Amino acid sequence: RGYVSNGRVVSGSYLSERGVHEPVSSVWRMSSRTTRGTKRRQLASQSLSLALPPELLSQIFVHLKAPPTLLKCGQVCRNWRTLATSDVCWRYCCNELWKTKRYVPKKFVEELGRSEKPAREIYFNSIIDAARKSITVDELCSFEWSFRFKRVAGKLWTSQDPYWRGQYGRTLRFRRDGSVQWGEGWTGMTWALVRPPGRLQEKDDSAASGDRAVADEQNQSIYDRVGEQRGSCVRVSHHEWGIFPTEIVCRHSSWGFILNAPWVVYASFPLHIEDEDRTVSDRVLNRSVAAWQWEEADDYNTALDDDSD
Repeated sequence: RGYVSNGRVVSGSYLSERGVHEPVSSVWRMSSRTTRGTKRRQLASQSLSLALPPELLSQIFVHLKAPPTLLKCGQVCRNWRTLATSDVCWRYCCNELWKTKRYVPKKFVEELGRSEKPAREIYFNSIIDAARKSITVDELCSFEWSFRFKRVAGKLWTSQDPYWRGQYGRTLRFRRDGSVQWGEGWTGMTWALVRPPGRLQEKDDSAASGDRAVADEQNQSIYDRVGEQRGSCVRVSHHEWGIFPTEIVCRHSSWGFILNAPWVVYASFPLHIEDEDRTVSDRVLNRSVAAWQWEEADDYNTALDDDSD
């Protein structure tokens, strides 16, 4: 009952949710107070962003550190979005993230230094690259790798391994000429970047006989169809002991590389048994060993037994 004319309550009342009649004028006063309160808050937010100079706001955003918080600030208003997406803030985010990692590709550091791309784009590209499970020749040859045997290799090998004696693992380098240089002077070993064996290799007679090079060539079309990258596996061989089971390329949370095989582990960072990093433990690493790697290990042992006979 009642009506409102020209913004003024003339007369009447309304039936509230409580079932009683209340004056219509009270509704108008409540709605007007709510509208005025919302406008005041909006004006206060805008006045805060306008009162502080952009340089000071940039310093505040820089110290937020967490990129998700920075992205949320960019949704407040147009001024904050400009500052939250500025290179000043995201350059700081890049430096804070990268200083906690063991490896950051050189191209990202150079792009940030030359300001060729927005710092925010470089930041997220580096995170995407950290999930890359393949390695280039330049990367493989740039690290001093740490090596250790797994327990499954047997006491004959673990008893001679410095890692299992409480020391740092043996170190080696993959040289560009295809050779492997060990700190102890071991020789006769070579390496090659390969793709994972094709799905057809399980039924390939040449693979079963140990001729993996022929099997790789026959399954080239399989590699292309499944999109496997060359460099997602590393194959090490010895001039007397033959071709060892293939190592697959994995990534560590520190963005370092791990070459994981059934019996051995190579890491682009130091390995020590007393480190509390469970991600490089045998239990965790064995979960990422593929079935075809264990088959290669069985074939390798079978070939050794035949040679001994």
